[in-house]
Amino acid sequence: MPLATMIMLATCFPFSATGEDRPITVIDLTALNELDPADPAQAREAWDTLHLVASVQGIVNREGPRLFVRFMPQPDDFWFKTLRAPGAWLADRPVEKVRTVENLLRRFADVFAGVVVYDDRVPATSNLASTIAGVEDRPCLRFDPAEGSLYRRVKALALPFTRDEFRLMAEDGGPLFTGKGVIPGTDQPSTGSAKCDAYLWAKARYLDTGRCSKAFMAYYLDAWWLRDPTVSGLSNATLTNHDFFISRRAFFFDLHVWEEESPIDDRGQAPGTDGRTLEALLQSMYRNAEGEVFQIGGFIPWAWKYTNAPRAGGHHGGVDTEWKYAQMVSKYRGVMDADALGFSGMSNASFYHHYPLKKHYPQNPRPNAASLRKRGLLDARDRVAPHVYICFYMGDYDSAAWLNYHVPLWWADPAHGTIPCAWAINPNLDARAPHVFDYVRTHQTGNDWFIFGDGGAGYLNPGMLAVSNGWEAWVRHNKPYAERYDLSITGFIIDGHSPGMGEAGLEAYLRISPDGLAGQKIPPRGVYRGTMPYLRMALDLDGAPEDAGARVAGMAGVNAPKFFFIRTILKSPSWHKAVMEKARSLNPNIEFVDPYTFFLLLKRHEMSPVEDRGGSLAPLRFTPPEDHAGLAPIAVGDGPFHHAHRNGRDVIVQEPGDRLRYLYFEVDEHFSAGLAGTNGDVVIEVDLYDNTPGKVGVQYDAREGSSYRNGPEVTLAGTGAWRTVVFNLPGAHFAHGQNGGADFRLVNFGGGLLLSEVRVRRK
Repeated sequence: MPLATMIMLATCFPFSATGEDRPITVIDLTALNELDPADPAQAREAWDTLHLVASVQGIVNREGPRLFVRFMPQPDDFWFKTLRAPGAWLADRPVEKVRTVENLLRRFADVFAGVVVYDDRVPATSNLASTIAGVEDRPCLRFDPAEGSLYRRVKALALPFTRDEFRLMAEDGGPLFTGKGVIPGTDQPSTGSAKCDAYLWAKARYLDTGRCSKAFMAYYLDAWWLRDPTVSGLSNATLTNHDFFISRRAFFFDLHVWEEESPIDDRGQAPGTDGRTLEALLQSMYRNAEGEVFQIGGFIPWAWKYTNAPRAGGHHGGVDTEWKYAQMVSKYRGVMDADALGFSGMSNASFYHHYPLKKHYPQNPRPNAASLRKRGLLDARDRVAPHVYICFYMGDYDSAAWLNYHVPLWWADPAHGTIPCAWAINPNLDARAPHVFDYVRTHQTGNDWFIFGDGGAGYLNPGMLAVSNGWEAWVRHNKPYAERYDLSITGFIIDGHSPGMGEAGLEAYLRISPDGLAGQKIPPRGVYRGTMPYLRMALDLDGAPEDAGARVAGMAGVNAPKFFFIRTILKSPSWHKAVMEKARSLNPNIEFVDPYTFFLLLKRHEMSPVEDRGGSLAPLRFTPPEDHAGLAPIAVGDGPFHHAHRNGRDVIVQEPGDRLRYLYFEVDEHFSAGLAGTNGDVVIEVDLYDNTPGKVGVQYDAREGSSYRNGPEVTLAGTGAWRTVVFNLPGAHFAHGQNGGADFRLVNFGGGLLLSEVRVRRK
């Protein structure tokens, strides 16, 4: 039903039985999406309108859901219709439509204390304006004296509040912040950066004095957008996201994180000035939050700034910069609600924030030994059936914007409910998207399962909590979410550039997610204190379902049972179903299971008594494509390969790369058991085509050192002939400690590898 029709019908509804009898005001801004961002005048119209309306909405909706903005037809129309359905939250609220920004200001004129006027010559002042809007109830206006500008139109209204201007400009009309002398209104010397001076001015005035929120900050693109508005769609300017953070009186910022380079939006600053300013803001927020966990909405505006994206002017990649930022905020116990491109836009969070959640949302009944026996996954002796068990971690729902956008699509997907789905949704997103949480949990099928997403109740690097002894604060933050949403598995610990969380972290997660944990910098697999099963994330899976399914099948190796937790990002149920079907067509021994079944089976397997596996030291051999005589390649994230027929032989091919790459191999359990009673000396022989000068080496799971002990290297001359290379490995352990449960990996030093056979024998 079109929104206009819904609005006309809604005016016939009676007042709310809850006593909320004020109408919902709706303004339609979808036409802004049709403006041409390459035309400076149209770009300014779009930016100015969205910023003003978002600030109005944040102020107006602070105490209740009064103003709804239609900007992104999908998902705005879906959620408005859902929340207005008979018997739903807002079914009885009357609705009024406001057609112009001027009428919107007239409608709510009595709410505002004045306006805040910013100066886009210093783009950071747009974020200062959003901070001030929340603290002082002043809608945001960009100063623009041009005829027909939004600034001129608002001033022409001559409403009482429009006469009270807080100008972020000097009295003579010049920039207030110049990067020289002393920061205005303080005794602090300038940083040499107008941008950083602006944020430190706001810090002293609003953050240090406790006038801003103790629970929320906001990292959103500033008015630099006006310098380059064609980078991405208008929704990715993220102005509509400001409303919630203005309603919560959050402090806004947009700063670089790398200490060795100056950002594109402030080339004149000394390298690292942005980063030092961000550290100062985070320190102040840490003090305000009194050591408790706080949330930061938004994300690095990587397409515009701070990365090596084509127009962003930096030298670091997007993920590299993300991990640096995560390391910084985690140190101060900040968690991200990570509105990243390209689904970064979200409207109406200040409206949705008031949705009444239930006290408890139970999961589907969890599996137990009896149900697993009935499904044939445990035998009569409660041993895990010898399958390859795979669970898809369906992410990355660590952004309210991403969650709000995708749930209407995925819950309508034809495959939804037909396959086990592990929805990795960070529960702290319920601050901005409580309506989505209620929807997914009241519309869950028997195949919908929910787990903590990246890190837990908010994306951070847990290892950084050790810097400030923050584990108790982290447990306090997570426990209420675990209880409300019946969560007991954390699907992915992202450590990035931070240290692993170590023993203290495992102790903390034992209290948060006792039924399972997957991560990066943790041991390969195990059961912590006899309770919490854990393992490393296997890989990130992408691409066409046909290719992704073949890659999954290529992980099976030669041993079973085996367990792989595989991460996907914003993939539909239909995509996952197609991947599952392809993988099982290639290997019927693969079982795709829900996360609670997965971790319970892993725990059962890891805690089962080690039985006599009939150790054997018979030689092992792999010949492409499928001759797995106790030895098989494993297709994990940093070990891609494919099968081909080259130079008269069936081969494994790994194309040349610009960095080290690997080919992983797993040996049979019986061979591993046979090594236990020996010195572990092993010989690996590889038949390869010597097509390129270079080197090939080996790293192996050893008894001493690590799972990646360096073995010998062999020099290739590029003779254009087949040859056999031999690696002698002392003290091999082969306990499946490498990625994907592998035992050794061939190291490709930048060249290409063509292998026709690999053999393993005891020396």
